[in-house]
Amino acid sequence: MAPHRYWRLYITAANGGAACALAELKFGTPGSWVDVPTPATHVTASSDAGAGFEPWNLFDNQIDFAGPGSGLLWRSAAGMPQWVEVDFGSPVDVTALGAFTLTSPDAPTNQTPRNFELQGSDIGGVGAGDWATVWTVYNAMDWNPREVRTFTRRARRQTSTPR
Repeated sequence: MAPHRYWRLYITAANGGAACALAELKFGTPGSWVDVPTPATHVTASSDAGAGFEPWNLFDNQIDFAGPGSGLLWRSAAGMPQWVEVDFGSPVDVTALGAFTLTSPDAPTNQTPRNFELQGSDIGGVGAGDWATVWTVYNAMDWNPREVRTFTRRARRQTSTPR
């Protein structure tokens, strides 16, 4: 798989909710995540649900959900598809994607991604031709609060012990 400067999670369906929500997102290789430089300037999304739900919250290394607007998660506006894009500044190799659910027992797990693609690009942008799908995951269902899932090209899903 080729390294790319831009990577994105392209979500085509959630688990029943009209929006998507995650507490953290990691790109890299299994066991070695790539740091996102100054997330507020290097992370964009198709949408967010307003103040406190911005996409750079996915890279703040905080996963404890303290309630709406706590600034610890990204939640999209309603509708699909949704995406989160990261500009790493230079090409990086990504063979795994780590997704962290919200950690509150009453967190909305129906807003977790169900069907999604890992996409790479050397130019970024919003045009469909600007992105290459590296792999696709279908039916990532039954998420639990405090769950971390690692998705790789070969083993489309691995679930770690809930935090």
